Amino acid sequence: MKKFILLFFLFSKLTFSQELVNSIDINLDKIKSFYRIEDPNNNDYALILKNKENIELIKADKSFNVLSRFEHTEIDKSGDFIGNSIKENLFYTYWKKNKKTLEVLTIDFENKKIIKNEINYPIESNEKTLSSYTKDAFFNVITVTKEASIINYYRFNGLTVEKKSFDCSNMSFVNSLNQKIKFWDFLNDENGTVYKASFPIFLTDKINFNSVHATEKKKIYVDNERIIISSDVNNNFSQFVILSLKDFTANSHNISKQDENSIDSFLSKETNSFVIDNKIFIAKFSNERISIIIKNFDNKTLNSFSITATEGHQYINSELIEEVGGIKNREILKNEEKFLRKSFAKNPSITGFLSNGNYYLSIAGVSYPRQQSYQMLGMFGLVGGIAAAIINDGSGSSITSYSDKVVVYIRSCISSSNFKPTDLKNVTSNYDNVRSYVENNNLKENFLTLFESNNHFYLFAHKNKQEKVTIYKF
Repeated sequence: MKKFILLFFLFSKLTFSQELVNSIDINLDKIKSFYRIEDPNNNDYALILKNKENIELIKADKSFNVLSRFEHTEIDKSGDFIGNSIKENLFYTYWKKNKKTLEVLTIDFENKKIIKNEINYPIESNEKTLSSYTKDAFFNVITVTKEASIINYYRFNGLTVEKKSFDCSNMSFVNSLNQKIKFWDFLNDENGTVYKASFPIFLTDKINFNSVHATEKKKIYVDNERIIISSDVNNNFSQFVILSLKDFTANSHNISKQDENSIDSFLSKETNSFVIDNKIFIAKFSNERISIIIKNFDNKTLNSFSITATEGHQYINSELIEEVGGIKNREILKNEEKFLRKSFAKNPSITGFLSNGNYYLSIAGVSYPRQQSYQMLGMFGLVGGIAAAIINDGSGSSITSYSDKVVVYIRSCISSSNFKPTDLKNVTSNYDNVRSYVENNNLKENFLTLFESNNHFYLFAHKNKQEKVTIYKF
């Protein structure tokens, strides 16, 4: 126990780098829900705070100085907030009343009022939602038509909805047993996720998303021009469907997990992959070796390296770490042999991001959820119900993902120009800094939401018995 406490103390001193951005006075007590909307056109934010009786709406600039605010009481208490869009300086928020109807609450900060409308929710009964997200002032929903090879893409813009469909019937895939399967089976294969049923697929659109949360073997990547759906169910191939949002065409890629340039290739029972900067980073685990193969979508190997008990040390830019339920229960493993053995006994994970000419990777083994969770389950108001505001946010929800698992991981930093190792040491990320701060302060503050903007994380906190929201930047 003393060892864990000492390690946590040293880690806290090294990585706490939060900056107090601003504090906003609020008029509501006993906050039940908190939503944050970012306007990418004006760099403004809309904050929505709700308790049982009232709703408070605040518009703030990029430094979170209040520009406008008002309260409203005539809000339908039923329905779930699913997303938002922004059009002509109006904030359109979508609340699902039932399977067929959305209530649209349009926030007009200039005139300090809310306009109510209802629109049809266009998702048909024979469609299954893969993922939904808000990006660049539009709310987007991706669905698949059941038992068919059709992906549907919906874009919400104010009170209008645009639909596009992608025909994937000519694509072929293989499952974990190397059996040829149809597109619906490719998406619906429950072997494709570690912790959940097959839907929804794990969504990532974070630039600085360097965690071990993306253990699921099916993922969706989104940007302005395309949607990428990936599957690592099969340990011989990483399989991708790429949907173009420019010409609305679809194509598929099966990327071999073998390194054709190396005699060191091996078959592995445990693999996963992650896409960064249009490059595919494939991780292959055995009890004696972790191999990282970097490929493009033409299946060309760009580079590869291995970490064993005796080689690949130059690619490790952090300590060998094991956590049980969070940073406070952290141990530094003494050697690579122990790290390899522990990571291989768990589910493989690789994530990363590109920054300042380097790729930053997290390579990990992650256990299945345990029966009992630890102290982090109280974060983000999970007990009190505030978590609804962040549960679909990749950054926010991933903070709590460590609380019921054992994770073993390292950080690796390599150059983007030649994929060679860098000489950086003790590599951490803004994500690590957020976790350190939250774990150390979760008894003092209720954490309402976490989001990423301009390569920084912003954390909203509400201290007990204080009528204000505090914003930290990491």
